[in-house]
Amino acid sequence: MANHHDLTTFIWQIADLLRCPYRPPQYGRVMLPMTVLRRFDCVLAPTKDKVLTEHEKRKDGKLNDDALGKLLNRAAGQRFHNHSPLTFEKLKGDPDRLNQHLTSYIKSFSANVRCIFEFFEFDNEIEKMHEANIRKWIIENDWLEAGVALPEQMFYNTGIGTHIWIVTNRKEKRRRGKIQLFDAREIYMPVRRSLGDKRRKIGNGESSEPGWLQRYIGGWSAVQEVL
Repeated sequence: MANHHDLTTFIWQIADLLRCPYRPPQYGRVMLPMTVLRRFDCVLAPTKDKVLTEHEKRKDGKLNDDALGKLLNRAAGQRFHNHSPLTFEKLKGDPDRLNQHLTSYIKSFSANVRCIFEFFEFDNEIEKMHEANIRKWIIENDWLEAGVALPEQMFYNTGIGTHIWIVTNRKEKRRRGKIQLFDAREIYMPVRRSLGDKRRKIGNGESSEPGWLQRYIGGWSAVQEVL
């Protein structure tokens, strides 16, 4: 069973992973449920095989969920159980499908534990972490051509500023290892008729056709801001 030092180390490892998709005040959205989840995993570890054997034997029988749950709790020696073959170690062994496995792992807990993670709304955070991993993967593979900060009031029902990423796996040689950051927040034209919060469209005062921004970015020079 994990000691205090192991749990502390685990918590800070989570914090390192959260730096991209979360700001420090938001760490608790993931750190608390992940710590609880890890604690459950440690408590159930000694009887894991016994629970899996019992579940395999009973899952296609005539027992309803409550009756089966009581049997599995008894096999676990606790008031809760998890009948997934996954463990935290196995979850870490397949990072490409971590979101799928983690969701399946949580759903394999007994109902009383599932209610805890529903309270945390943790399934939503799993998807957010997965999306952040996709962004990290794009950057690490040098597929991000440019990041564009768009003007506010560009979309219906979304008045705040937004960003778009231009992604390609065919970067020109001169652009490899670099990311262009393009500030287009002040490059806009008013629309003839507003629709909710949508009052602007991107453009330079002369043209707002879809290819205009792409041509502008494509003509970048070394003096423009790049990473």
